[in-house]
Amino acid sequence: MRKHKQHKQLVKLITSCDKLMMDKFIEMLLTENYSPLIISGHPSSEEVEAAWNSIMCEYAEGIGSEHYLRVVELTKEINAAIMKFNRIALFVSTLANTQYSAAIAGMLRKMGYPGRYDPTDRDSYMNELEATLSKAKTLLLNAQRKQAELKNLESSVEKGKSDRKHFDELIILLSAHNKYHVKEHDITVQKYYIMVRNMNRQIELSNRKEYGRSTHR
Repeated sequence: MRKHKQHKQLVKLITSCDKLMMDKFIEMLLTENYSPLIISGHPSSEEVEAAWNSIMCEYAEGIGSEHYLRVVELTKEINAAIMKFNRIALFVSTLANTQYSAAIAGMLRKMGYPGRYDPTDRDSYMNELEATLSKAKTLLLNAQRKQAELKNLESSVEKGKSDRKHFDELIILLSAHNKYHVKEHDITVQKYYIMVRNMNRQIELSNRKEYGRSTHR
């Protein structure tokens, strides 16, 4: 047990955009090999994927991509629905198979599953628990529907997936806009998305001013 804890303590991952260089981010985005996120230890594939998802969520919000933001939003909603169902299933199983708990029954009510949950009336009690679990399965149906939407979004993202050329062109645009050579191995992902966001805002502002002049001619 002690060795397991020591192993876990040694695991260290990059989980934020301010700690990840842009060249490594591009490499991982294109290859889907996320091992550069590992600083130390031997994390599970789930831990590495969670670290990558955290970075992608921050990047999507930072870069202001509506497409990616919807992917992030759907992912959060799916995870929340599945987590809620798992909690309800655990509560129902606990009430059905172990000693009755007023606290757990109260949590089910707070989660939107009202009921008497009276263990003195065994038949009614078990029927209520079964009905609660059945109702909770709508969470999984909603999650499945959102997973289908997410799959379609990810498919469309895949078709227009950022390639090496896309990033090369953006780096060139950033260099021209900032009047110095931007090097992807010298900037973090956070600095990159801030630069892209600022450039897009300035271009939009400039276009608005130009439009305003043209309408007053």
